[in-house]
Formats: sequence, C-alpha cells, structure tokens
Amino acid sequence: MLSNTGHGSSTLINVLKMDIEFSEWEAIPQMLQSSFLTDKVKQLAVEIHFKPDDSLANFQRHVRILQDLQAMEGPAERSGKFIRFSSRPNPWCLRPISILGGKSDYFCMELACYNSKFFFNGP
Repeated sequence: MLSNTGHGSSTLINVLKMDIEFSEWEAIPQMLQSSFLTDKVKQLAVEIHFKPDDSLANFQRHVRILQDLQAMEGPAERSGKFIRFSSRPNPWCLRPISILGGKSDYFCMELACYNSKFFFNGP
C-alpha cells in the first residue's frame, strides 16, 4: 500500500481507518501476517461487521481474528500489540441475530485501538 502511494518503507501511518463492509475479515489477517499493522500503523479504527444470520462457527472465526489483533507475541508494551481503547455499536446495525435465537443486537461495531509499540514510554 505504501509503495503504491510513493511513500518509502520508513513511512508510518498515524491512523488507519477501515470501513470495508465485511472485507475486514480478510484484510486484517493479511495485514498482520505481513507485519504491516504492527510495523507501520500507530492507531487502527475499524468498523467490524457480522452477518445477522451467520453461523456460530463463522462468528467464532471472526472473534479469533480480533483476538489475533490484540495478542501479538512478547510484552504488550513493545510487541506491537493493539490495545482497544474504544468500542461502540453502530446504531444503524440493530437486527435480530440468529445465533442469539432471534434476539436483536448490533451486528456492526466501531473499534479503535492503539499500537503499544509506538506508545511505550519506558526504558
């Protein structure tokens, strides 16, 4: 992404905002695997989407992706672990959810995280 915009390999992104309508579930693992998020992004703001009729297995797969984002190896203060500091439902996304027995809940959440690698003040 950075090379496509003419920026060098040392360029850092202060805030990466993603609202890519369900494609976040492919994008986040790819960006983690390539180390793009942990090495280049100071803060991540992402709207995550679940399908109201998703299976429990699919929901669990999405949760594991979010856990991977927040569970990079090593001490949190140096490893590039993403620490969530805000999460809120999108008020437009209230629908009956099948795995909740048809109970209404939010299927879109707005998350904001900071990369601990860039905000550690210790030695």
